[in-house]
Amino acid sequence: MNRKPLKIALGFICIAAGLWLCFRESSVPSAEPGPAISKRKPQAKVPVSPPLSKPAEPWPAFGTPEFKTMALERGEKWLNSRGRDAAGLVAAWDITGEESLLQEAAKNFPNDPRVCISMINFQMAAGKNATEWIDRLAAAEPQNPAALYLRAAAQRKSGDSKAAVETLRQAVKLSGNVDLQLRDRMMTVREATLASGAGLKDAAILTLMAPFARGIAANYAAMSGHRALTDAIKKASEEGRTGDLMELSSLSLTMVNQFAKAPAPLMIDQLSENTWRIATLKAMPGETEYGETGTTVAQQLEAAIAKKADLTESIKLSTISHEWIQQASEAEVSRYVDTWLLHGELEALKLIGSPN
Repeated sequence: MNRKPLKIALGFICIAAGLWLCFRESSVPSAEPGPAISKRKPQAKVPVSPPLSKPAEPWPAFGTPEFKTMALERGEKWLNSRGRDAAGLVAAWDITGEESLLQEAAKNFPNDPRVCISMINFQMAAGKNATEWIDRLAAAEPQNPAALYLRAAAQRKSGDSKAAVETLRQAVKLSGNVDLQLRDRMMTVREATLASGAGLKDAAILTLMAPFARGIAANYAAMSGHRALTDAIKKASEEGRTGDLMELSSLSLTMVNQFAKAPAPLMIDQLSENTWRIATLKAMPGETEYGETGTTVAQQLEAAIAKKADLTESIKLSTISHEWIQQASEAEVSRYVDTWLLHGELEALKLIGSPN
């Protein structure tokens, strides 16, 4: 497979992360509640990449008509073997961009979370209202805060920031973590491409490319919902309403804690989480004790700023990731994808710094 589109796809993610960091620097809070940074709970095991085999026939360049034709033809048997289920249809849509597959999924599985997120991305990319699918996501996964963050973003966009803040208050009461289904989609894309005859390296590259090619508007929207809270924190600080400031800051930190536990987080997720943390802590009195950690807000702010420096270094790695992937072996690229699926993009990028 011609891998030039990989540079475009990964470059987009890198540029988006950089722009996000710069844009949010002065306006968006981030942090977590109570204890400093809670440890990530063990996530479901990701299937280990199959053993290396003889080289497979290279696929055409991703996104070309030739690629789409081949992917549709080769993926049909795999899709039918699954009974054309929700996960399979979404993966086939991610790989081929064939809209009829997404519409089939929406018709037959309208309450599947993966379908809901795909439709939210699809609607948002077309500039259409995604409220119906946000509501479906909320009903399908009542403990997943993602739907409420998306709803808060829509409320703020419509001018009702007060309602948005109330929605965020409800979101932080949920027991789940923010899940925009990206990890599941990536895993199913890899399964689909391997079953369709792609080599390990092509399958790994498509795992990293295909879901993003269909848009991650929901990721941006979920994060932008926090801006209603940012506005409220800023206003409370300017007006000297200390009680409201502390309550809103606590809410902000709790939100960030939920985002910090997202499955297979993107670099942009971790940048926004860190940026929200810094902005929130800056708005709080520095001598205030931070939860029950034995540290002050000022000390937590210092730690967050130090983490920002580490994240900035990781952005530099992401700018060369496309070159590394092209030159790396099948085993190295498969390990990169496995690490991303298990621990997120940031951990995967560390492999580039020390590929051996």
